[in-house]
Amino acid sequence: MDKNEKVVHPEVFQQLYALQHKITEMESELEKLKYYDELTGLPNLKSFKKKLKSALTSAKENKRNIAVLKIGLDRFKIVNDTLGIIKGDALLKEVASRLNSLHAEGKSLSRMNGDEFLLYIYHAEDGQILSTYCKKVLNLFQLPFIIDKHKLHMSVSIGVSIFPYAGSNVHGLIKTAHIAMCRVKEDGKNDYKIYNGKWNTSIDHQLTLENELHGALDRNEFSLVYQPQWSIKQNQLVGMEALIRWHHPRMGHISPSEFIPLAEKLGLIYTIGEWVLSEACNQNKIWQKAGLPKVRISVNISIAQLLHSQFPKTLMKILRQTSLDPQFLELEITESIAMIKEDYIFNVLDFFKTKGIHLAIDDFGTGYSSLKYLSRFPIDRLKIDQSFLHKKSPANKAIIRAIITMGHSMNLTVLAEGVEDKDQLTFLQNEHCDEFQGYFFCKPAPPEEMQALLLKYAPVYKD
Repeated sequence: MDKNEKVVHPEVFQQLYALQHKITEMESELEKLKYYDELTGLPNLKSFKKKLKSALTSAKENKRNIAVLKIGLDRFKIVNDTLGIIKGDALLKEVASRLNSLHAEGKSLSRMNGDEFLLYIYHAEDGQILSTYCKKVLNLFQLPFIIDKHKLHMSVSIGVSIFPYAGSNVHGLIKTAHIAMCRVKEDGKNDYKIYNGKWNTSIDHQLTLENELHGALDRNEFSLVYQPQWSIKQNQLVGMEALIRWHHPRMGHISPSEFIPLAEKLGLIYTIGEWVLSEACNQNKIWQKAGLPKVRISVNISIAQLLHSQFPKTLMKILRQTSLDPQFLELEITESIAMIKEDYIFNVLDFFKTKGIHLAIDDFGTGYSSLKYLSRFPIDRLKIDQSFLHKKSPANKAIIRAIITMGHSMNLTVLAEGVEDKDQLTFLQNEHCDEFQGYFFCKPAPPEEMQALLLKYAPVYKD
């Protein structure tokens, strides 16, 4: 052996081998992170698109059909909001496991995002076979999920698109499967629909709204209008409800009934709700600083806001920043909130009550009415849903009488919504209802018009 030749000890070979093995493991792990979902272990959207692209190439050559299924878990947001993200993640894992049990028939089951999954099926020429498969997926959810002793009954909505009829590429097929899934959710959920190409207009509008809603707040497209609340006995303006409006520069006025549910679905309701609270409190303080009579302002609060751990702090911060006395703010909640995390809701509402904030139950009589919750929660006011006034019948009149009597027996103020004519108001007067709001007195108006009404009709507040 040459004296200059270096001797490599066996230990060095072992170290180099171990290093190479470690590098291989790291590369494998990086590849997994690139193409697999960390939570469920399923292939991710990137992986799905790659495999589907290859499958489509083969299908074109062989003139075969491929079906893409988009599977969306129904009402998953409620689970996340009520039980928390950790239990929500545990549920998603179980859902993935059940879906994966049919993996032999559906290729490349993948988690798209959140509570949505994708898969595709070869040889989708037979519509009966495709329908049977969709029913198998639905049947997977017949039994409840048990998540940390919570029994959860879940369902899914399935949208199906078929190559080449509903799209010629990966993007097109996923989009049309999404359109079909959205239509299932619109029609009541827990079903499947195969895209037939006739829903583009309505669903495209929905997708456009989703995209535009994300930036509406930053673009200052929201505004508030105010509807007066009138004391029947005192014949005076005693409060007002703040109502959000969305004016899009291209699509025009968009109804709250259209964009509020969408904001809840997209997780934007907390941010939008915070803006409404801040704007309403600030406007009320502006009126007060201008020397106008002081009245309460009512703001609707969603379940997502009330369940948010930071909501109490956020609200108190808004009151400090606007310098509005809490007694001039009323929060309106729906009675269905009582069904969710009762103890937590009670503690939050009790906290608001100790700060002097008024509390009202909105749309009373249409949800899960329970004397238990009414007697426990620190409520000041019941708002009778307008449907009872609008649908004139002996039964509805009896319901209104019962709500007024019950409210008064519990020392609650009762307000009727949606009063539109003299006959309705006369009926409420005869039944000794306390307050009303509706078009008979005034439609929702912008701040400048409300200022004139406050000056003319509101009582002078005595400190």
